[in-house]
Amino acid sequence: MTQYAENTIELTQEDGVANITLIREKQRNALNIQMIKALIGIGEQLKVTPGLRAVVIRGQGEDFCAGIDTAMLTSMESAQVVMGELLKPLDGQPGSLVQHVCLIWRLLDIPVIAMLKGNVFGAGLQLALGADLRFAAPNTRVSLMEGRWGLIPDMGITQTGLGMIRSDLLHEMTWTARLVEAEEAQQGGLITRVDDDPETALAEFLKQISQRQPHVIAAAKQMYRLSPHLSPSEALALEQSLQEQMLAVLMKAMAKQQ
Repeated sequence: MTQYAENTIELTQEDGVANITLIREKQRNALNIQMIKALIGIGEQLKVTPGLRAVVIRGQGEDFCAGIDTAMLTSMESAQVVMGELLKPLDGQPGSLVQHVCLIWRLLDIPVIAMLKGNVFGAGLQLALGADLRFAAPNTRVSLMEGRWGLIPDMGITQTGLGMIRSDLLHEMTWTARLVEAEEAQQGGLITRVDDDPETALAEFLKQISQRQPHVIAAAKQMYRLSPHLSPSEALALEQSLQEQMLAVLMKAMAKQQ
């Protein structure tokens, strides 16, 4: 077990699964700058960790994450410093610090699952949207809260939300900042599945992917991540190229069996 960012994030690894837990229960796991930087560092670490088959992100206590920690924004001066750091472009990466903390999970070759419960607001929802899958308890409530503060969602949602969330719901949530219950969120594309026992559902999913070839999972994730940013002909070429790689591995394995 390793803890990061002044003991507000915990990382454990067991049976090929990396478990990331936000451990600021009293603050409803709200994110501060230290946590955002630590999450990016953990993502970079896991990208090169051998033998992993999945990453799971959780929140301690009753909530997944209630958003950005507003305690960082208690004065005009502190708000300017914090926002300047969060919005500063990153060297060698597209986007800003606050965008990369959501997008880095898409760069991993393995499934990333966000386990949602309770409040999943603002930055918490955008972090969850950066995962490949979102399993939710029935008491989950999601919201794009930024509009309440005169802001728009800006943590990579143009890459994570567009095309996945039903467009009319995405507009409405952004404009109204209303709370959306789990069932409606699932219907609108924000949540993968709602389950009375999401941990059991997670265990079953992990069991299923353990029976699949890691290179196939990685190739599919790459194909679905890159294709929306390509022209139709480029996307089809990528699809064919990756399939040719899969076939080469398959033929090699079949030849060894003969």
